[in-house]
Amino acid sequence: MLEYTSIISGILPLILGLIFIKRINNLALRVIFIYIVYSLVNDLTILFLYARRIPLLIPLSVFTVVEYTLFSLFFYFLSQKKMFKNFLLLASVLFYLVAIINFLFLGKSKKFDSFPATLEAVWVLIYCIYYFYDQLNKPEVTFIYSKPHFWITVGIFIYIAGTFFLFVQSSVLSDSERSNFWIINLISNILKNILFTISFIIPSRPSNSNKKMEKPYDKVFEVS
Repeated sequence: MLEYTSIISGILPLILGLIFIKRINNLALRVIFIYIVYSLVNDLTILFLYARRIPLLIPLSVFTVVEYTLFSLFFYFLSQKKMFKNFLLLASVLFYLVAIINFLFLGKSKKFDSFPATLEAVWVLIYCIYYFYDQLNKPEVTFIYSKPHFWITVGIFIYIAGTFFLFVQSSVLSDSERSNFWIINLISNILKNILFTISFIIPSRPSNSNKKMEKPYDKVFEVS
């Protein structure tokens, strides 16, 4: 029952995103909307394969890579700090190297190799913490919770932090143990989708300082 609830919860941000499509007015929000669509399709695919007892190792590994890519793009477009962007790029190179090596040797093991998922969690948690730190140090930011990016980041943080230890221990758990603990992933996913839904209800507005310095071509890259 919880599995279906988790999948249905993914429909909520999709519907709200379509209703308030004009509020998805910058690259960071568009990346998250793409993630929502992809995540919902992936959940349905996993459910279909699981019902037919088809191995899920490859689909889960592909999802880890795509998920990390979209979350990283979200924070990359959101940040204006060159140092952070360089760090994100270097971290991403390391992640993709690990993911490729894991993929090449994946067929030799019947168990889920949790190392790429763990590395994804570490990097994304660092990106989330940096976002909160950066927002708190901006004098023009008075109500951080009035920004859609805040709710998205909180959703990502809860989802990644909630499933962190599950994926760390996943490779040493039996199939029955993994199935029992998978409820943690489902609950974290539901909370993430609820927070993503809230983010689309909140209008995305540039700060006052950005309005004063805004140039016509800046609207394309605006990340309020």
